[in-house]
Amino acid sequence: MLLSVIKSNQVIWEGWVSKVRVPGVLGTFTILPNHAPLISMLRKGEIHFSTRDSIKEESIKIEKGCLKVEEDRVEVYCYEE
Repeated sequence: MLLSVIKSNQVIWEGWVSKVRVPGVLGTFTILPNHAPLISMLRKGEIHFSTRDSIKEESIKIEKGCLKVEEDRVEVYCYEE
């Protein structure tokens, strides 16, 4: 699935991933390929993801934001405080 992390109207990371773990306001959750459509608010924390080419997990720190999952695409919109 394609992950896009957007901050201040700029894409700060984009690529194909095998999974994404995000800090939801009610707790951390994981998104896998072919996930059902979803919109969620995110709290301060880290987005963890594994690229399709690697088993190593990468991460990006966020203050807060929102997430949209649709048609095997995950878009994370980060807000600055």
